[in-house]
Amino acid sequence: MVFPKTLKKGDTVGLVAPASPIPKENISRCREVVESLGFKVIMGRSVDKSYLGYLSGDDDVRAGDMNEMFESKDIDGIFCVRGGYGSCRIVDKLELDIIRANPKVFVGYSDVTILHLVFNQICNMITFHGPMVSSNMISEFDDYTRKSFMDTLLMQRELEFQNPENKRIMTLNEGYGNGALVGGNLCLLATSIGTSYELETKGKILFLEELNEVTYKVDRLLQQLKHSGKLSEVKGIILGGFEKCNPEHEGDATLVEVFRDVIKPLNIPTVYNVEVGHGFPTASLPLGARCELDATNGKIRFSRY
Repeated sequence: MVFPKTLKKGDTVGLVAPASPIPKENISRCREVVESLGFKVIMGRSVDKSYLGYLSGDDDVRAGDMNEMFESKDIDGIFCVRGGYGSCRIVDKLELDIIRANPKVFVGYSDVTILHLVFNQICNMITFHGPMVSSNMISEFDDYTRKSFMDTLLMQRELEFQNPENKRIMTLNEGYGNGALVGGNLCLLATSIGTSYELETKGKILFLEELNEVTYKVDRLLQQLKHSGKLSEVKGIILGGFEKCNPEHEGDATLVEVFRDVIKPLNIPTVYNVEVGHGFPTASLPLGARCELDATNGKIRFSRY
């Protein structure tokens, strides 16, 4: 796996919208907040577009942004402004040879999970599961989220993960595991099965997060991963934020009860309550980096190869 060149202040970041559109009033604010981090900004054509109501420009525009920004020698990193829906529609339009030959810092989450899978597994490139500019940075970029984001982007040899001080990482299954970190949004990972970018988990540490799924649907998505063999050969599991994933009816299983029923019997080192996902605050993760999980003590460490 190739770690992209570390960003430094004064570098140029391209902003892209590979999925859904952002409000017009957020466009200038996106530029301002990234500039406040010390970076220069180039706006992708997709950022101010809308197509079919739920896409930020048509597929050619959104894919073109990605291809052009990876190829451009003037751009050092690429930040997504929003998730939503649409990343899957541009996969077959990506110039993967160009992307593989020009590894760069790439940041996003949620629907961007699809692009992380493609870049990690096909392009052999480390990417970053982190806050998106319109969705997270312009209004709720708290100190913890900002520090974790910058620490992860600037990581040197090793990085020890830190949850917020008031939130303890909980152990579901004790034990130790290490391997490349893979994962993202549970729903997107499940829907990758059968595609050219299908989630690969053998010998890896699997990270999962989700938003707005009632607990029986979380159960169903986990069953999809289980029955497709995606859970049996992992070295460890990190359960991040499952924001607003509550029981649908009184008496339905809670989220932790689902984890205990589906994941605990696997006897794979597993932690939960890890503050990464759709909630606030949220930490950042280097997807594809080597990950050491000490589930017994709730410790997570990342390192370069």
